Amino acid sequence: GEDVTAAFRPVPGARALLGLVAGLRLGDNTLAVGDREHREPATRVTLTNYPITGPIFSGPHESPYICMTNSFRLPVTGGTLGPPLDEDCSIATRVDYVYRSQAGFFKPLPAPRVHPPDLAYTTTNRGRTVPYIVRVETGTINRAIYQTAMLHDPSAEPAPAPWSPPAGWNGRLIYKFGGGCPGGWYVQGSVTDGVLEHQMLSQGYATASATANVFGNNCSDLLAAETMMMVKERFIEEYGPPTGTIGWGCSGGSYQAHQIGDNYPGLL
Repeated sequence: GEDVTAAFRPVPGARALLGLVAGLRLGDNTLAVGDREHREPATRVTLTNYPITGPIFSGPHESPYICMTNSFRLPVTGGTLGPPLDEDCSIATRVDYVYRSQAGFFKPLPAPRVHPPDLAYTTTNRGRTVPYIVRVETGTINRAIYQTAMLHDPSAEPAPAPWSPPAGWNGRLIYKFGGGCPGGWYVQGSVTDGVLEHQMLSQGYATASATANVFGNNCSDLLAAETMMMVKERFIEEYGPPTGTIGWGCSGGSYQAHQIGDNYPGLL
């Protein structure tokens, strides 16, 4: 029932509008697009909004399901995520910044607005030289712990948005899948496949992974595909649609990349 025209803005170089519409209620919502000036009839589409805890297509939640936020250790910055906020193993979404030192290590960024004296720079595969500072987002989606990482300099750039992506991002996303399978099911997992990948980030790629995308944590291919889809949606809402999304993994991680590519064309 609300006019959300202001949520959209022109896409440079294209006859298109891009918008991020928030405030959808759970269940079906109607988005109507029309030309009020010329009184053209609106075209309508039904958008179905699902809980961030899932499920969407994987079936009923696994039960029992063991939360592991207390044992998930944050890379580089250290510490755990603490106890879950609810029975769906949720945590408050957080953003941490790390940087690559001239000695070749990732270190916590002491102050977002200050460049450390040992800060390294990197030249992406689009030829842009930027400070090697990485934005790491950690949260929970589909009862899994997810992380995304991307070059972003908080001292010189606005907060990332679909219409103002960081200068260091090359427009592509690498989704990392972890191997194994003997761990079975029924657990949230305490590790992703890792997002602080120097070879990927230094070239400008963004990275993403989730605990439900490590088969050693949870060996359900449906849950893995659903979680990957939901994390990618979160990524698009934060940064905008990637030009392409690459699946990366070996063993059980390779299984996931092939299964998701085969069964859900377009996600990878």
